[in-house]
Amino acid sequence: MSLNNHFLVNFLAKLIVLIVVYQLLIFLYYSLDFFKRHFLVHELNLAKRYGEGSYVVITGPSSGQGKVFAQEFAKRGFNLILIGSERTKKVHSELEAKYKGIKIITIVKNFCHACEKDFFKEIEEAILSVKGNISFLVNNVGHRTAWNPYHQMPADLINNTIVAGTIVQSQMTRICLGHFMNRNKDKKSCVINITAQCIFSTFGFGEIMDNHITVPYLSVYEAANAFGFYQANSVWEEYKKEKNIEFLNIMPGAVVTENTENLADTIFNISADKFVKNIFKLIGNYTGNSYAHWGHALSVPLVNLAPFIKNMILRDVGDNISKNYMSSPCKKY
Repeated sequence: MSLNNHFLVNFLAKLIVLIVVYQLLIFLYYSLDFFKRHFLVHELNLAKRYGEGSYVVITGPSSGQGKVFAQEFAKRGFNLILIGSERTKKVHSELEAKYKGIKIITIVKNFCHACEKDFFKEIEEAILSVKGNISFLVNNVGHRTAWNPYHQMPADLINNTIVAGTIVQSQMTRICLGHFMNRNKDKKSCVINITAQCIFSTFGFGEIMDNHITVPYLSVYEAANAFGFYQANSVWEEYKKEKNIEFLNIMPGAVVTENTENLADTIFNISADKFVKNIFKLIGNYTGNSYAHWGHALSVPLVNLAPFIKNMILRDVGDNISKNYMSSPCKKY
């Protein structure tokens, strides 16, 4: 073997060892973080940290995880500004009867019309009516749509999905951040964004391995979630210097609600109740991206172990959801 070849072999051998050691260290770091985040973290005193008697703004609280958010914040003594469909009035009444002493403002809105002029004016006026005393924004609303085949999907359904899934989060974040900036510096504020699992970590080989989530038949809905993911992370990066404003960007997998027919509560399909309660343990303890529940977090590396079956699984998931949606489309939030 020539001297040059010997040098090249030694170099490649050392490089492979370094890569393996680096990946093992990454695996160890994320394993420890996984264990700590999902099993050792305890909920903070939120009223003390974010302001007792302050208001929480929640979009899409009429059902599912949005409704659970409203219940859990009310249980902890926070006042609420609920923005959603006509069904939100029922949630308002239920919470008011159960949690005496809290104040609730309900604004009925169809988020598919968020591009209309002055759509957000009533929301801004409601926040001003409580003197901007808001501590949380929960960007929860979305318009889940599924259609098969794509070329037969109604045009207005595409528009509604994009508007509800992108414009609302962007505008609500803009509105609430202005008030967060003006709060007393001894109290924290927090933006909680609910997006989706948009991308997998594949050890840096994104050009070689398919590391994106692609769900057939849910293309527009998942694209809107991807927008939410990147918008949330970009704004978080922009405001990192503001120590009193926190961002928690949640990337859930399947969440079981009254709107998810034929989806059972399992290790990887998490009930809305479990999902939201886990988020409350993260608030104030973590910032940035999180899967919230260990079942969703665990699904990512498991899929990475067998990426060749990922698309098959996601196609089956999308097909089942599209069949359920097309038989009884849910157009309320």
